[in-house]
Formats: sequence, structure tokens, C-alpha cells
Amino acid sequence: MVLLLLVCAAQGAALAWNQNADAANPELRVKWGQVPIPYRINPSTASGNVSVGDTSAADAVRAAFRTWDDAASANVSFRDEGDTLQETASTQEGVNLVSFVDVAFPYGGALAVTPYSYSTQNGALRYASVLFNPQVRFSTASEPGTFDVQAVATHEIGHLLGLDHSAILASTMLPFGCKDSTRGRHLSPDDLAGISSIYPALGFQAATGSIVGRVTNAAGSSIFGAHLVAVSSDGVVGAGAYTAADGSYRIGGLPPGAYQVLLEPLDGPVTTTTLSSPAYAFNFTRLASDFSSAFFQGGALVVVSAGFETSGIDFRTAPRTSQLDLRKLAMLPQSASSAEPVVCATDAQLAVDGQNLIVAGPGLNGSVSLSVSGAGVQLTFRSAFTLSDGTPAVRYLVEVSATAALGARNLVATDGQTLSVLAGALVVTPPTGDELGPTLSCSYDREPAAVPAGQLRISLLSDELLSTRPRISIDRPGTGNDVTLALLSPGATGFEWTYLYDVARASAPTISDGPCSVTVTAARDLAGNELRGLTGGSFTVDTQPPTGAIVYSKPASGVGAGILVLTASFSEPLGRAPRVYVDRPGTGNDAGPETMAPTGSPSQFTYAYSVAQAAPTVSDGVAVVFLDSIVDRAGNAGLQVSNTLFTLDTTPPAWTLAPRLRFTAAPVGVLSIDLTVTEPLSTVPLLSIDRPGSGNDVLDAPMSATASGLTFTLNYIVLPADGTRILDGSAQLRAMQVTDAAGNTAAPSVTLPVDTVPPNAVLSYSQPAGQVPAGRLVLTATFNEPLARTPSVEVDRPGEGNDLLPTPMTSAGDLRVWTASYQVLKQDGVDVRDGLASVTLRGALDSAGNVALTPAGGVLVFATGPEPPVARLSLSSSALSRIPAGPLFVTATFNLPPSERPLRLLRTPPGTGFSASGVSSVVMTATSDPNVYIAQLELPVANGVNVFDGLQSLQVTFPDGKPVTTLGGKFRSLTLDSLGKGHVALSLPRGSSLIALPLSAPGSGPGGAYMAGDLARSLGATLVVRTAPGGNTPNSRFEVYLASAGAADFPLEGNRSYLVHLPAAATLQLDGQLWPTEQRTTSLSLGANWIALPLGSPAGYGAGELARDTGASGILRQRRTSSGTLAFEPYLDGLSAAFNLELEDGLLLLSPSARPAVLPAGP
Repeated sequence: MVLLLLVCAAQGAALAWNQNADAANPELRVKWGQVPIPYRINPSTASGNVSVGDTSAADAVRAAFRTWDDAASANVSFRDEGDTLQETASTQEGVNLVSFVDVAFPYGGALAVTPYSYSTQNGALRYASVLFNPQVRFSTASEPGTFDVQAVATHEIGHLLGLDHSAILASTMLPFGCKDSTRGRHLSPDDLAGISSIYPALGFQAATGSIVGRVTNAAGSSIFGAHLVAVSSDGVVGAGAYTAADGSYRIGGLPPGAYQVLLEPLDGPVTTTTLSSPAYAFNFTRLASDFSSAFFQGGALVVVSAGFETSGIDFRTAPRTSQLDLRKLAMLPQSASSAEPVVCATDAQLAVDGQNLIVAGPGLNGSVSLSVSGAGVQLTFRSAFTLSDGTPAVRYLVEVSATAALGARNLVATDGQTLSVLAGALVVTPPTGDELGPTLSCSYDREPAAVPAGQLRISLLSDELLSTRPRISIDRPGTGNDVTLALLSPGATGFEWTYLYDVARASAPTISDGPCSVTVTAARDLAGNELRGLTGGSFTVDTQPPTGAIVYSKPASGVGAGILVLTASFSEPLGRAPRVYVDRPGTGNDAGPETMAPTGSPSQFTYAYSVAQAAPTVSDGVAVVFLDSIVDRAGNAGLQVSNTLFTLDTTPPAWTLAPRLRFTAAPVGVLSIDLTVTEPLSTVPLLSIDRPGSGNDVLDAPMSATASGLTFTLNYIVLPADGTRILDGSAQLRAMQVTDAAGNTAAPSVTLPVDTVPPNAVLSYSQPAGQVPAGRLVLTATFNEPLARTPSVEVDRPGEGNDLLPTPMTSAGDLRVWTASYQVLKQDGVDVRDGLASVTLRGALDSAGNVALTPAGGVLVFATGPEPPVARLSLSSSALSRIPAGPLFVTATFNLPPSERPLRLLRTPPGTGFSASGVSSVVMTATSDPNVYIAQLELPVANGVNVFDGLQSLQVTFPDGKPVTTLGGKFRSLTLDSLGKGHVALSLPRGSSLIALPLSAPGSGPGGAYMAGDLARSLGATLVVRTAPGGNTPNSRFEVYLASAGAADFPLEGNRSYLVHLPAAATLQLDGQLWPTEQRTTSLSLGANWIALPLGSPAGYGAGELARDTGASGILRQRRTSSGTLAFEPYLDGLSAAFNLELEDGLLLLSPSARPAVLPAGP
């Protein structure tokens, strides 16, 4: 139970606070275990007990609860559970009562009492009651002669929270009440330090410090119950504490700053008997008060730091040596003659004249020195007198400077022997009639324009004393990290408060950086005026590290030797210049660490890097730039810097300057000259050409870039040498402006051999050129300069034969002399003849590619002997080169009349005679033309015994059997009997042949069909290929019969051609009959078709007629060249000559569309 004693003629008290503690265990501190703390109010009052105005007694009590709730530095809150009818003190856990009508409680003269119950295990409060004495007159309207309900309730709620009495006169927890005073409504710095130390808000302990020490007497014994007070350097009283049984003390909750520490005994007005905590109240007989007041080290300042304790502030007490002891005081106007001093603190207003202070206590007289702590308050002695009770008193004129710090001050008296202090007795306040609200200013322990993540200390400074403790709310961009700060640490002056704001790091999307606004509420001065203005109420949060990017004075893709300026631009201003490092490939030319130079912008810095030429220890390539010490004004360290690479290129580009020469020198004409480099150039290169002589030069001609960008070309017109101004020889090529992106320049230069004069040649022979006999002839060509290529020689001899086709010549080592060998045949009178022949050299090129001029000696005369007789044969019938059975007329035309007769006509080979009996020769008949002879033949039907069809020859002989050279004497004979059967023989070479079958021979297939296997076995072929039925295009599927693999066999048809492959030449003997009529009709597909002609196609039917009938755009047939290689003979409509077709020809026909085609045939 805690009692608030009635005001009586007692001495004053000193400022202090202490937490209630258990008597048996002083370390067991009393406090509530959780908040909010519930309370209930019985609004009833006894008759005449409470005088009310606009505010009821219950509302005044609620205002008192709000006063403690407004202590922002304390984690204290209450829950109003409404009115109750309960009158007497609570005994129920969790029920806390305020009552004005408990008439049963033994008040013992107290204004109000606060009985409470707590656990002796952990000190947790269980329940408490605030009981107003029904016999005492209270008021809510400042009625004279009454006690203020809200002030008394604020004091008692302090006990309910666990606070002991304070010995500081300006404190709400002073154990005395004064009539007509509302001072107790407002919490002093001592009250706030006490409640915040018991229930610290988040960050309070980190923002405040403490002073600790020990008090002993001269013998070293502990002083129990001494009062210690911390006084700021400007004289304003802060907080206090009592010593424990071991003499130790701790003054906590002090804002950082410098303090004097006062030691005083509890010898009045607050005495050892007025302490309410059980730890003191039950041990008051042990409390010491028989020593003199003193300041630590005579008033030396003690420094307090946030979050730390300042220790070793120890005292050794001295005995009192005089009766001097200040007990009470009063303030009255200058015109007033007297006043009754009290033990409560009194106000001294700023800049108000005529304020008189009366101080009473033993030992006071005019020789005692009386002063006020701190600057700005001046006392002038006026008189000394004695109070009615015999107590000595003095009167002083009080003058308060307009700049004096507001707050509670100490009255300090000394008679030269003893020091006596009334702690917090005089409160410097604004003048009365103040209608202007306070003005507050915000300051920060960080640069307000750039506040980083972490704790931000916010200080509020008021221009006058406040009746409430201001609260701060922070509105940060986004929806997060907005708070009402719970941490409050009052300054030593009572006009300064410190808050800690935990600045969270930006986190999208709820928490953003940017300007934050500070809102201050619950800031009222002593006159009740609301906040008038706030300065510095904003700051900018910057929790993100700066980012940067580097740009270079040269293209980063290619930096040459010289000065390279690096410019680093950052996303925000930096607090200092960053440092730069450059790491170049190799071991040399690195740079750093170097501090970058500032520019006109705080977010941009530069550095000049000297790029050295590449050397054995210094390489080109990618260099890396590192930046450190990147710190913005908020202290955020940045790491992200982009574009930190650049490529060093201090080496000129490699090049190739090359004329496009066919050989090794430049001839007359247009010569393309290419400049190829290994890297892009920054300029268009120029080319100069200095040719021997004074002409045909080129000066600084721009070259043209190709698509690659790495090759440049110039076309140079090489003029023929004139022997005077323009000469052949070595021309000098020089390229300029071959400069890469890094500024490196190459100087390409090459020589160009120029040769514009063709070579000359002289031909010579191993036989006289005017009379060349039959036999070996060696041709020799001698040139005036070496040739760059092997020449060829050809000889065009009269007639169609024995020409020397282009034949490569050979050299024995001297490339100026070349030879070839030619076998000269005797003339045959037809294809090979004597006479004038021309010799031509081809491909005779010198080193520049100049073609040799027509050589001298390029004419030969052949003389190989007399001209022989030659006969050319012609036939009377030819249908596709097929001679049917029946009459056949043969005409032989000679080049000159034959000298011998009769002439005979011979048919070969054996078995192909002119009759069934095998007659193989007939006598030819002369005509009127001595050069022409005829013979009439009757070709028999082939019988397969001694008369066969196939390829046959006719030969003219003299009477002695000597053959006459015969031209055109070969023909194919095909005969049919009356049943449509016949015989055909096809001679096929080794390799692949595209063939057709004129007859349908009987075979091994279904119904006697002739199969691919039959054809393969007849020829010894390894494979037979056809296009799949229904499609003839090359994209169609092919069917293959493989003789060795036993592949699926297929029947053969007459309108289709087949590809056969023979390992050796063979003759196909077919005895069969005509194909069915419907096989003369074929279906052509779009594209390529393999087809064959039916038997009996009209005579002279050729590729042109077939193209017309089928609409084909082209026809190809297979032929063997004289060398035996496979070749196709093409017919393209309108572009090439037509040719006659054979029945065994396999034809590749190109059709522009799919269409049916009817192939013509005879009966």
C-alpha cells in the first residue's frame, strides 16, 4: 500500500524516483507483467468531496491515465473497462479500481492511497486500487483551497505502475500534495526516466545512458537511502535515484550529455519515512541522513553516452558542520509583503519582473549565499525575517533571463561550511498568459538528405516547457515501415527528446526509399496550447546502394595507346570520390588504386588512364576496371558498376595487300587489288600505285569496302607499256589510312610485277616443213620468255582424219622451249589427205597471262604418197536404220574410176548372206558414170540357222579380193515372218546402258512373260532397273532386280526403257513377236520419263518428231564415246539439232505436264 500524505507544516523534499521493491528481496522489482493494464472507475463521489466544473472526476482520472499512456519512451498502455459500482479496494486479480467513496479504508490523513498486491515469486502486480479520501476536498476546476483530482490521480497511477516517491520537488511522484496546484498533472523528466526504465520502449535503453556509483561514509560503510540527482550542464534537473543497502545507486534513462551529480540526505522536506517502496519503508530505521550534501568532485561534469553506463561516480560522505538546511519556499509578487512557504516546487517565469522568492529553513540569514543551478536566473537579496513558527527565512528578488533554459532548477545554499540543496525547487516557465503554442524543431544524427538503413536518432527541441511528451509518427513512401515511435528519452533540460527510428531497407512493393514526413502529436505547453510549428519535419531515406556505369573517351571495343579518360556516373551523389583500379592483360601497365577526380556533379567522377603500347609484359585484350569506396551520402556501399570492361588494341591491324593475279604478273586490263585486314577500320583506306616510268600511276585513290567490312578493293587499269612513259617492271603499291577503331595505323606496301607484252614464239620441226612424209614428226615451239602454263599444239590436216587434236607440249626444263610428237599417216584419199596444213599453239601464256602472238612457221605441207580409190555406199531403204527382208539396192560412188574390174559386194559377218543358201557376195554393175556402180540384192528372212538379223557390213572388193576403202557400209537388218515373229540382236558394251526391247520374247514369268531375271540371265547383267509402274519421274520409286540378291522379279514392257549393268560386253539375241498394240500408248508424268519406241515406227522418225508427238521439252539418248565413257546426247526443242532414233534406244523424255502419249508405229 502506498500513501500520499497530507500537506502539513513539514520540510520540502528532493527529486528522485525509484521502483518499488520487495522488503525481504530488494532485487525483486514490482511491475505489471503485460499491457494494456485494465482499470475501472466508480464515478460516484461523497457529498462535498469533489468540486467539478466542465470535467467530471472520472474524466479527470482518465486524463491522468492518458498522461502515463502518452509517455512515448515507455511501453505502457491502459484499457478502460468503464464504470463500476464497486466502492472498496479491489482484492480480485486483474481488477484495478479507482474510487472516491471507499469510507472503510484507513487513510490516516492521506489524500489518496494505492494499495496493491504482487507476487513474491516474480514481483508481478496482481491488482491495485486508487482510493481518494472522501474527507478531503478535491476539484477538477482549480477551486481555491482544493487539491487537483487529475494531479493526485497522476501521482497515484505512478504508484500503480510500480514507482516509489521522488525527492525532486518538481516531480509528479513528490510525496506531498499542494493545494491550488496542477503541476502534478505533467510528468517531469524524472518521472519519465523512471517509468521508461521500468517499462522501456524498443530502443530506449540504446538511446540513453546511466550513471552508477557507491556512497560510503568516512569509515567505508555503506550509506543506505541517500539521494543522488543528475543535473544537466545548463542546470536543469534530470533524474535521480536512491542508494541500496550496499550503498550502490544507478541513475538511468539519461539522454546523452554532460551532468553534475548531487548527493543529498533525506533529512527534509522528503525524509526517510516518506519512501513507499517496501524495500525502504520496512527498513527506514536503517536509512542514513546524517551527512552533508555534496557535488561529485565539487561540481565536475560527468559524460553520459547512449547505450553505456558511466561508472565509478563514488561519494564519501562528510558530517554536517552547521544547521543550514533548506526546507520550503514560496514565490510572490514584488508588492506582496509575505507568503507561507510550502514544500512544492514553485515557478519562475521567463522575463517577468517583480518575482520574489521566499526560502525558509534552519540556519538561513542574510550572510548565506543562495543561488540557482545553471545560467539565466539571478537572485538578489532583499531581506531576512522569521516565520510565525520561528523558522528563519530570507527574501530574494528573482530575475529570469528571456534565454534561460526552461525546466526545474536546484536552489543551492551555503554558509561556507555546509551545503544545502532543494532539488528541482524552482521551475523556469514561460510567462503567464501564454496563448502561443510551442514550436519544435527536428534534428537527426544522420544527414537528413540521405538516411541509410539502421537506427536513426531523431531529436526534438521545444522552445518552451511542455505539459505532455510529444509523440512522433513517421510516414515513409510505400505502405511499410510507417511507425509511431515508442522510444522517448527526455533531455536533461526537459525541452529535448530523443527518438530512435529503425529504418528498414527498401523492399518492393511495400517499402520504398524517398522523402519521409515527421508528424508530431501530443505536444502542448504548460498553458495547454497545441503545437504551433515544426521545423525540420522531413528527411529522405536512402537504403539502396548506388549503382554506376563507366563510359570511356574512346570506343570500349578498341582502345589504342594514349590517354583514356574513364568517367564513372552513379545513380546518386556519393559521399566521397571512389577509387579505381585497371587490370590490363599481362603484368604491366596496371593502374590503381587511384582516387577518381570529381567533376561538377557529385555523382560523376573521372580518371585518366595512360595506355601503354603493347610490349612483352604488356598485352592487348580485355582490361577490367574495378571501383571501390563507392559510398553514397547515406553511407550505402555500392558494388554494382556496369561497363567495366574495355578492349585494348595498341597493335596496328594485320593486313594483306594482294592484286588478283591469274599468274605472277599483271597484264594489260583491269586488275582488282584487295586490301584485307584482320579488324574493322575506322576510315576508308587509300591506295597509291607507282608504276615504273612516269605514267599509269594512281595517287591516294579511296578503296571500296566489300560486304565483310574487312576487305577493300580498287580496280586498276593496267595500260600497255609504251617504252617511254609507261614501262613494265615492279610497281609499288602503298595503302594509307589503314587505321583501326583504336587509332592504330598500319602501312601496307607490296611490289607488283607488271608485264603487258605478249610472248613471241618460233615453230620448228624434225622434218622439212615444206614436205612432211608419213612417220613421226616432232614440233618445237621456242618462246622469247618462260611460259606460266603448259601450251598445247594442234595440226589441221586436209581431210577429216589424222588431225592432231590439242595436245599438251612438254618442256625439258627450259620453260621457253616446248615440244610435241605427231604421228603422220599416209593419205587414204578420203579422210586423210596431203596438202597444206596449219599448226596452232593454244594456252601459251607468260607470267602475266599474256597470250602468245601467232608464231612464225605455223604452216606445214604434207606429202605422204599417191591418193587411193575410196567408195561411199548408200542404201535404198532405211526405216530407223532397219533393213527389212526383200529388195535392197546398194550404190557405190568412187572418188576416182576404179582401175580393176569386176567389183564385188560382200556381206559380213558369216550367216548374214544375201540368200537362204548363204550366198554372201554379188558382182556390182557399172553405170554410165565411171565413178558409180550398183548392186540389186534380195534380203532373205532370218531363219536363225544360217541367216541372222543384226548389225552387218557391206564391203566392196577388187577381183583379186583386195578390199576397197568403203564408207557407210553398215546397216541393221530386222525381218519378220508372217506370224509377226522376228529376231533381233542387240550388242551392248561393258557398263551401264539404257535400253529398250523391240520384241516381246517368251520368258519365265506368268503367262510366259519376259522378266527382268530373263534379261539379266541372257546378258549376264548384275542388275536391271525400272521406274515403278505409275510413275516415271526421277522422284518416283525405282524398282531394282539384283541377280545376286534374289530380289523380286518384274515383267518387262515394250513402251518402257530399262537400265542394265553388264560386267562385260554381250549380245542380246531376241526371238519374239510384236508387243501388244496397247503398249504403243504410254502415260507421261510431269518431269522425266523412261520410254521406248514400238517396232515399226516410220522411217526417218527422229527426236524432233517424238518431241512434237509427246509435247516433250527435251529428249536424251545414251551413247558411248570413242573412249568408251557413258554420255547422253540431248535434244532440246529449238536449241539443238535433232537425231534419228533406234528401236533399242532407251529414251529419257522431259515432259512439262502429265499427259497420255501415243507412240507412232507401222503395221
